[in-house]
Amino acid sequence: NVHSHGAGILLRGGLSQDRSLYDWMLNVLYPGMQTYTIDDFKIGMHLFADEAIRSGITTIVDNEDGTEENLRIMLDVLKKSGMRTIYGRMFNDLPPPSSLADYYKILEAKSPKVNHVEDYFIEDTQVVLSSIENLIKEYNSEDSLVQVWPSPHGPAWCSKEGLTGSLEIAQRYDTRLTIHLAETSVEFRPFGVSTTEYLDSIKFLNPRLLAAHCVWVNDRDIRLLKQNDVKVAHQPTSNMYLASGIAPIPKILAQGITVGLGSDDGNCNDSVNILNEIRAASLIHKANMTDASCVTAEQATEMATIEGAKALGMEKSIGSLEIGKKADIIILDLNAPHLRPMHHLPSILAYQAIGTDVEIVIVNGKILMENHKLTWMSEDDESKLLEQAQTSSAAIIDRADLELPDRYLIGD
Repeated sequence: NVHSHGAGILLRGGLSQDRSLYDWMLNVLYPGMQTYTIDDFKIGMHLFADEAIRSGITTIVDNEDGTEENLRIMLDVLKKSGMRTIYGRMFNDLPPPSSLADYYKILEAKSPKVNHVEDYFIEDTQVVLSSIENLIKEYNSEDSLVQVWPSPHGPAWCSKEGLTGSLEIAQRYDTRLTIHLAETSVEFRPFGVSTTEYLDSIKFLNPRLLAAHCVWVNDRDIRLLKQNDVKVAHQPTSNMYLASGIAPIPKILAQGITVGLGSDDGNCNDSVNILNEIRAASLIHKANMTDASCVTAEQATEMATIEGAKALGMEKSIGSLEIGKKADIIILDLNAPHLRPMHHLPSILAYQAIGTDVEIVIVNGKILMENHKLTWMSEDDESKLLEQAQTSSAAIIDRADLELPDRYLIGD
């Protein structure tokens, strides 16, 4: 799962549905997250890790911003879970572009009772770069399952100094870095050129970069991504959920650009399930291009395995079952009606399998789930976690005055 955000998972279940990206960000995500307590972060990350492992995710890129205390709480949970984790230390060091100010006001007016945020958690450039550097020094040992990368949010919310400073840190400590790029049409030309062209002009596009979304990229942008060997994180379900558009993945693949799959936020997808993403990536482009073979089941499955590993620069150690690689393995229970008959493995994974078919998950040779039971969390603790998640979410809704639909609510 090469692009996700875990902590916001407590904001799903009927809060985010039927909203576009900025409507969701301004009226659900930001207001909700600003009211999180320390316990909420801990509960949310436990729930996120629980679901991720149960659906067969062995390696994850989780992008989070926040206070130092909250970040360390989330890092500790991911470390405890045993997943191979890349923790993208995300940040904004600029306020929203002035060109979006009126648009933001229009969207916030749709939900006037919500306690909207005012500062969008803008961080000082040098302070946040120093924080990233310190986290890398602390966590990025060769044998650690948790690695930290710089994760500037996006070109419209980060200064040139923040972007180039992130790249310099990645180069100095031999890490990679990740960013949100061209997710919606709204941010397509805030610089007079495309965001991709802007990043190329400041020498930010490079082989270390993992660019998430890339929905609104044109042929020139794709050429620039190829020339600079940028890797792409494709989030088909989230892009559909938020009506952001359909990334031109067939064109991107045709250029030989590496593409991995991600689930994005747990509350703008409402699922942390990579098998769902394989299916979505296999289907959405067929319909969009009216070409049944433009993205095959095999290509989509490889995006979640060896191509995903390449997107992270880890293909020499994970992503396929080979002698000498790390023992990152999932085993599915194939004894189910929806899995018969079966003949071609990628087709089975793309069109028949579901997350609950995953029976065993092994990371680095350590069993994280066996016979559908987690080894790093007891059944009693997991049952308690589900209750806590429901209680915490309800409290967040009250504190932030978040909106729920008028009909069909649980308990009505």
